[in-house]
Amino acid sequence: MGILKMKWNEAEMRCELEPMLDPGEQLLAGVYCTYQDYGFLFTSKRVIAGYLGLTDRNRLVGTRYGIFLHEVYAIRLDRAALHLTDMPLSTVHLRVSDPDARFGRQRITFGMRGDDKRFPSHAEHAAMIRQAVQKYAR
Repeated sequence: MGILKMKWNEAEMRCELEPMLDPGEQLLAGVYCTYQDYGFLFTSKRVIAGYLGLTDRNRLVGTRYGIFLHEVYAIRLDRAALHLTDMPLSTVHLRVSDPDARFGRQRITFGMRGDDKRFPSHAEHAAMIRQAVQKYAR
């Protein structure tokens, strides 16, 4: 599914993230986010929308969408290099570097406020993801 067909709501987010779970694993939290490649060879202009989820086995699962792009990934929090930065306007930047993931280095950005009716649990889930990542951040 491309970005043009997305509904961008909590029900769709669960439908996209739950198939990436291992047997017996539960999705604890999920948020709307943006992805951006970072590093010396990447431009900062390519921002891609998607979803980010936290599981009960300390994994981040996510999916990102472009016009013709649909990528999924899973990152184990205890193996990845994580850098968490709180930004103005209640935004969190999470830099992830994990050579085992489908794409190695990403800047994931999500807001901490939940003002949208399409994502009623966003603020609660964002706080849960931030707290879990903070335990492993360097």
